[in-house]
Amino acid sequence: MDRRDFVRGALGTLGAFTLAQPGYALPLSAVKLGIINSEISDDFEESLRFIKLYKLDWVEVKNLWGKPNALQDADTVRKAKGLIDQYNLKVSLLATGIFKQVLPPKGAERDELLKKQHAELQAAIRNAHILETDRIRVFAFTVQDPSKRIWDDAMGELEKAVRIAEAEGVSLAVENIFENHVEIGADVERMLHDIPSPRLGVIWEPNNAAMAGDFSPLNGLLRVDVKRILDVHLRDGRHNAEGKFEWCPVGEGEIDDAGIMKHLRNNGYTGPLTLETHYTPPNGTKADGSRMSIEGLLKIIETL
Repeated sequence: MDRRDFVRGALGTLGAFTLAQPGYALPLSAVKLGIINSEISDDFEESLRFIKLYKLDWVEVKNLWGKPNALQDADTVRKAKGLIDQYNLKVSLLATGIFKQVLPPKGAERDELLKKQHAELQAAIRNAHILETDRIRVFAFTVQDPSKRIWDDAMGELEKAVRIAEAEGVSLAVENIFENHVEIGADVERMLHDIPSPRLGVIWEPNNAAMAGDFSPLNGLLRVDVKRILDVHLRDGRHNAEGKFEWCPVGEGEIDDAGIMKHLRNNGYTGPLTLETHYTPPNGTKADGSRMSIEGLLKIIETL
């Protein structure tokens, strides 16, 4: 059975989703293409069913049944692993919100925050081992006013977390995101220089770089060491009539996803490519937005 036949047959069994029939194959069989589960549905099994509909092999695990994975107990995570195995999928990365907070000034408030974040990191490491992935998403501390960056403090705390990861045999993948110490390619370059550990990498997020105002070639990817990219989040966005940058289905916006994937391929990247939809159509659902975007992404991949 080829991919087209598979999808035609699977459409009748999806149940919770009403999807248009995708009528093309995935030509790059070696690509580790997946979707973040919470971009599809809060029901974990429904998200896996959706991913398997498109005959993808990978899922990035974020929330489990509507709750952040690092806040779930081990039995719930093992239940999720059973479903992942049932659908014959693999986990590319465990997505957490660790260090997606403002780092307070030194003192009791900072100590309390870091204590809670380190406990969450330990839970995430436990969950990563259960789910058989060695990659965990973290951030580099929120900072809404660029003039108030405390770079050395942020990198110092991030490096402490990296030492924990090293001891536990996992890698931390910092996602670049707007209003953060690490927003754009230049910030990623600086971070990877300051913390050279092979257990620290990056989730490259061109859309977040664009949201932060970086519209340089490939949204700053040329500043990033491809060897230290652990995951790539793909979606699309465009400026609306008021000049605000907003999300849209993949292939309908301003992000050069084809150019990004070509650059990664030409520079030896073999890691995950993960759809992070972030788009819900008017009067539609998250699943509708993910359907539109994965089909747009597959069309782009066919041109590579």
